[in-house]
Formats: sequence, structure tokens, C-alpha cells
Amino acid sequence: MGDNRNNSCDSRCSGHGPVPVDNIIGMARCIVLPPNRWGALG
Repeated sequence: MGDNRNNSCDSRCSGHGPVPVDNIIGMARCIVLPPNRWGALG
């Protein structure tokens, strides 16, 4: 939460959603969530 809690928005706000695949420019190196899937990729 930020300093302006009453006028802030995060991924739970309407109008937001998952990041489009075209906007991803890196590679995942590990999985951290959910904890039962923790581990390195590749």
C-alpha cells in the first residue's frame, strides 16, 4: 500500500488484468508462487 491509500489502485482494481504476452520481454528463471511449485526453470 502506498501513502495515498484512499486513491490508489493495484491489480485488484477494475480495468486491470494479466500482463499481455507481447509486453513480456524477459525470461522466467524460477517459480515462487504457489509454494508447492517452487523451483528453477530450464
